Amino acid sequence: MGDTALLPVWWPGRFDPVDDSVTVLARYGKPGPDFWVADLNLSTLPKGTMTDWENLYGIHLRPDFMEGLPCVAANDFGAGRVILSYVHLETPASPQANQWLKHILGEVLGETITGGPIPAWDVASRPVVWEDPELMTAKAAMEEIITTGTSHFLLFWRNPWLLGWRRGIPGAGINSLYSLICESLANEPNDAALDFWRQNSPKFKVLMEILTNGLSGYLLAERLSMTVFHSSPDAVSTEGLREQRRALFGIPPEPGGIHADLAAMLEELYWLLFPHSAE
Repeated sequence: MGDTALLPVWWPGRFDPVDDSVTVLARYGKPGPDFWVADLNLSTLPKGTMTDWENLYGIHLRPDFMEGLPCVAANDFGAGRVILSYVHLETPASPQANQWLKHILGEVLGETITGGPIPAWDVASRPVVWEDPELMTAKAAMEEIITTGTSHFLLFWRNPWLLGWRRGIPGAGINSLYSLICESLANEPNDAALDFWRQNSPKFKVLMEILTNGLSGYLLAERLSMTVFHSSPDAVSTEGLREQRRALFGIPPEPGGIHADLAAMLEELYWLLFPHSAE
């Protein structure tokens, strides 16, 4: 890979102060062309914009302070060794990151890992193999939510598998639920998955209806707040919006609210859909 590589990272992940027992495998360098701060793609700003903002408003968005800090580290743990990474080496269509992940897996397993980079992932175009009625209803409901969000400039597709969102909008939670639903529908269920889903789908249905009904109203309230902010900043209660988000998604960065219960069920279902889980 050489001395540098273009690697996806969920900024601004940082490790605690360096421990002498830790080996730093990679450090942050300059941001790449797809670097975002909240809902701002820094590469799209005209040259000099960030300098102007710093001089006029005292706002510093450049990630300069990250340069040289560790982003991948390794250390001994018990009888083995661990690698900790803020870099998402598994990111689809990221050839340099994927190549490094193959190298790490090969070292751990003691064998050569073959194959090309992880292909681009189009969540919405995943085939429907398992036409479960509750999951199909949930997929349609989440697509309606995403349409509402994109129509009102709260959400947008950064790429076919990752939503972008206006600052403060729970886009990551929306993205994770939709992806888990689409991927579950794209797999043939085995006995273990079917048994789990028979027991949990009634609860899933109730919670999903509560979430989607509440989320639609919440997103529209956020849009109204943005629209009237300059003329009537107190028209929509900021605390009320915060409480709605807390009930639906918890408080970042920890998952919570109804979303946490739904995600837990979908993650367990998705795990069971793999053949090794049924053995």
